[in-house]
Amino acid sequence: MANPSSYSLLEINQYIRRVISLNFDEPLWIECEIGQASLSRGHWYLDLIQKEEEQVVAQCQAAMWANVYFFLRKKSPVPIEDILKQGMSVKLKVNVDYHERYGLKLIIEDIDSSFTIGQLELQRLAILKEIKEKGLLHKNAQTHLPVVVQRLAIISSGRAAGYKDFIKHLEDNYYSYDIRIELFEAAMQGQAVETEVLACLDQIEKQQDEFDAVAIMRGGGARTDLAAFDNLALCLRVANFPFPVLIGIGHEIDQSLLDLVAYTSLKTPTAVADYVIERNAGFEGELDELDTLLRDEVRARLNNEERKITLLAHAVNQGVRSRLIHDRNKIDQALRMMQHATKNLVLKHKERISYMEKLISAINPDHILARGFTITSHQGQTITNAKSVKKGMELQTTFMDGIVKSKAE
Repeated sequence: MANPSSYSLLEINQYIRRVISLNFDEPLWIECEIGQASLSRGHWYLDLIQKEEEQVVAQCQAAMWANVYFFLRKKSPVPIEDILKQGMSVKLKVNVDYHERYGLKLIIEDIDSSFTIGQLELQRLAILKEIKEKGLLHKNAQTHLPVVVQRLAIISSGRAAGYKDFIKHLEDNYYSYDIRIELFEAAMQGQAVETEVLACLDQIEKQQDEFDAVAIMRGGGARTDLAAFDNLALCLRVANFPFPVLIGIGHEIDQSLLDLVAYTSLKTPTAVADYVIERNAGFEGELDELDTLLRDEVRARLNNEERKITLLAHAVNQGVRSRLIHDRNKIDQALRMMQHATKNLVLKHKERISYMEKLISAINPDHILARGFTITSHQGQTITNAKSVKKGMELQTTFMDGIVKSKAE
């Protein structure tokens, strides 16, 4: 049996190359997703993929040479580095190149940055719609943030300039507030943002009694840098977080979806520091104002009570003076009555004494004898009736001017 004809690998690859050259003689635009991207000596090397229902259905290697990269970097409104990231949807102008040894490769000549931004915006709008339908847009804003923030959990990269600015701004605050900070390290760009930030939030929630709030922050960046924060899983987690989440991811104009579902959104990490400091200062100011109002109120009350006491003291003095005068009048009246009564009593007793003197005078034996009466006695006993005189008794009769002794017969 004759051996069938055969082709060498080189012949097959040469044939494929000719077919591709004939059919793809001009550049064409393709839509795909970046699976991996790396930069080496100015050249970009990428794996391009296409997914359906989260499954990779097509894959191809691509390259962007340094001269094209530098040219596109100058003309693109969006930094090329922000587009050539894992997971980004892109529209690329490519030449289909096939090499007998190295195989198929797409050589990138141009990038439609508006396509990438448009895809990000469509994705963003879809996530925003779901958040609104779930009623989560303002849920975290309804959690309680203490009037004085003393303990903050920070999710950021410890090496990020924004985090360092935040720390310095907080430590150098004018009021010398002492605010405890604990850093939870997480990636702030790229594919790792979702998993690492979610892990940090899980860890913080387990220690929620130790914190007043959590702040997610990073330094400045381009619009495409915010794509990592237009993430449904992150938005759902932050919206349902049990205490306030502050966002400071370094953007001046654009807002990420994470900004919309958080307790409050600040422009930069230093703005987060300012927010905390000013909140504490505002409470201190309220205390100072209340202290002033309280002092004024106490002073007014004291002055009012002092006036009342003065009026009361005056009234008491007047009352006491009037009472003293009244009581003095009563005493004077009582004294007059007593003097009058005493005088009357003395007169009455004088009259009685005078009467007694007259009575005594009337019964004085001398007066009786002067009127012609005599007193007969026997042995010193006055004889008042004749029956008591016995015969032979020696009697003594007293006259006014003398005594006569006799004997009864």
